[in-house]
Amino acid sequence: MSDKAGAAAGVGKSETGVVRIEGIEAFIEHTNALVKPALRQVDILTEALDPAWLGEDRVIEQLKQTILKNRRSQIRLLIADSVPAVRNHHPLLALIRRLDRIEARVINKDLIEKQPLTAEYLLVDRGGIIVRQSLTDFLGFVHFDDRATVRNQREAFEVYWRYSHAHADFRHLQL
Repeated sequence: MSDKAGAAAGVGKSETGVVRIEGIEAFIEHTNALVKPALRQVDILTEALDPAWLGEDRVIEQLKQTILKNRRSQIRLLIADSVPAVRNHHPLLALIRRLDRIEARVINKDLIEKQPLTAEYLLVDRGGIIVRQSLTDFLGFVHFDDRATVRNQREAFEVYWRYSHAHADFRHLQL
């Protein structure tokens, strides 16, 4: 991405490789850039599967391509509040039902009450991360090679994963 394109997309890069992003278009663009080279693992932690970001057609298609290009790839999705996604027929639900290497779970309410989500993130393989630092605005950052942060966030993800459960609407349908 050129500096002009980055500035237009609400992006500011630091010397550490962290790219500050602002606005839904910047989140979509950087999510796709982060997910496209994924080889094995994409983990998503989200409050309610915001349809503007994680339900956007380009993001859904990139997640689908990630699963289809490598039979060892896997996507895990943790959601705190499944009601809006189910009620509004979130586009990711159809993908979850069709592809068995996408596993989605709902975080137990007790854990959410004790440790409420304050941010959402997407982790890719061992080094890619995009963080939405606000649940109400599209403000955050992306880093394409930050192994330490990804390792720490994946540990937190694993805690939520252990205290989560399958949801009937998030199950793969055998055809």
